[in-house]
Amino acid sequence: MALLAGFAGGLMAFLTPHSAAGWSETGLRHGLLLDFFVIAPAYLGGLGRLLLPAQLKRSSMALPGFDHAGIALLATGLALLLSSEWLGATCLLLAVLAWAGGMFAVSIGTIASVLEDRPDRFRALSPFVWSQFLTASAFIVVLPVLAAGVVRVGLGSMPAEAALDRLLHVFRVPELALSILPALGIAADMIFRRDRNVPALLTGIMALMSLGTAIVWAHGVINGVRDFVPLEIFGVAVPTLVLIAAFCVSLWSVRSSASLPLFWSFGALLLFSAGWLLRILPQGQTDLHSAALFGAIFALFGGCYRWLQEAQNNAVPRWVGMVHLQITALGVVCFFLPMAGLHHFGEAVMGVSLLCAIPLAWRITMAQREQKLAVMS
Repeated sequence: MALLAGFAGGLMAFLTPHSAAGWSETGLRHGLLLDFFVIAPAYLGGLGRLLLPAQLKRSSMALPGFDHAGIALLATGLALLLSSEWLGATCLLLAVLAWAGGMFAVSIGTIASVLEDRPDRFRALSPFVWSQFLTASAFIVVLPVLAAGVVRVGLGSMPAEAALDRLLHVFRVPELALSILPALGIAADMIFRRDRNVPALLTGIMALMSLGTAIVWAHGVINGVRDFVPLEIFGVAVPTLVLIAAFCVSLWSVRSSASLPLFWSFGALLLFSAGWLLRILPQGQTDLHSAALFGAIFALFGGCYRWLQEAQNNAVPRWVGMVHLQITALGVVCFFLPMAGLHHFGEAVMGVSLLCAIPLAWRITMAQREQKLAVMS
């Protein structure tokens, strides 16, 4: 589903004229597709369901019914969003509500699984499990506020698309934090050794970035605050850069093999760092958003290759993953170069990267099927 949303959002951006008039008609749907229906479902609903059971030493998630309901709501929201251009703004509002309900159900399943099967000490949890748990907990805080805002937009007199665009602009800070944190979690899982406890300071920084940002944002929205730039700086930017610095120190002090997933994590960390540097430029908000999105995609692919290595003993040849990595890196570099032709070319190359993800997703599906058959036999 995340792949379908990614293709739809990328195709929408590629075919839309790069002008203010052309982009104003499709920019909102493009942003919803990539921000809501790609990153969050892929991390909590996709990669989380691949890696969490193994790291918690269980066969499946604790509440499969919530997972199924969440996936059904997310699929419904995606269908409503794709059809909203023809059926009207009401479908757009219903799509966001369905997404919020689906992510709420998936988040409950994640929290229940971690709490039910956690070890005796929370410090024994891996960085990835911590990132999943904290991201899900933060979603529980912000999603009801977002859903209430969407209902208010639907009942108001202002044009729905314009009002929803303003609401999502306010939602930008927690959305940014909850896109970066799970990506940093999987990157940390590929950097830190699993036989060592996660430093308490790093766990606290992750909690500040997720729950702290979510609580402050929700309180601010309820009390009419509209300027969340300080929260973006101290709740997202500073924790992100501190975590990246800690990862670099760990890489310097511990000898790590140059594995394929580690290369993907390098790309994610580089993009997150560059995004905050680009934030100070005139168009910095847009560049930061794009860098965060691409960084999350890098970490996501790295997590998929990592799972295949562990589950199927290097099921994907290294050269295949390296070609995929180089294609994705080329697309990102061309996208950020200040030339209109190269920008469009970068979008096309990123589409090729998503095409490369189709056989990867197929291999993961087949590997899961083989594991289930092995357990049944």
